[in-house]
Amino acid sequence: MPNDALTRLYADYRGDAYFKERHGFKPWYTKAINDDIGGEAAMQVRRGALRESLLHAGIDPNFTSVLDHGGDRGQMLRDIAAPVKTVYEVSDVQPEPGVVAVDETSLKNTKWDLSLSCHVLEYLPDPAGYIVELVQLGHDETVYFFEVPDEKFRSFEFNCSRWQILDQLGLKQTSHF
Repeated sequence: MPNDALTRLYADYRGDAYFKERHGFKPWYTKAINDDIGGEAAMQVRRGALRESLLHAGIDPNFTSVLDHGGDRGQMLRDIAAPVKTVYEVSDVQPEPGVVAVDETSLKNTKWDLSLSCHVLEYLPDPAGYIVELVQLGHDETVYFFEVPDEKFRSFEFNCSRWQILDQLGLKQTSHF
């Protein structure tokens, strides 16, 4: 599923190259945000949202096999009751205790009861194709949970000079335009 560009981007997940690349197309993405991705405070809120979503839908939160597809270290699985907790991740981060990293072969040879995809869709060139592939990994009773960003909209004044735009974006002015 991962393409070459995603594999290169996530090879040093949260490292300097990753930060520079992401900050380049999202100027609001600061070093502090980069360092806090996957931080426990944020993860508690996100795991709570997952738990509430399952309860609201009337889904028993006990599963046999759980997949966190693109799930970093598998932090979203901490509160899930399942004997098999797995993460499929293109970066080289180590999974949390109790979570097993799966490769492409294992990914396709297991039918998952719960499949999570958190903050993945927004980086894919073909999100619909990704969803089709992810659904094919499940069975008729598989529960799917997708989490997408709820980023604050930020408006910029574009009726101004290019230097003012750069200032609004927090970028240095250069003279090579």
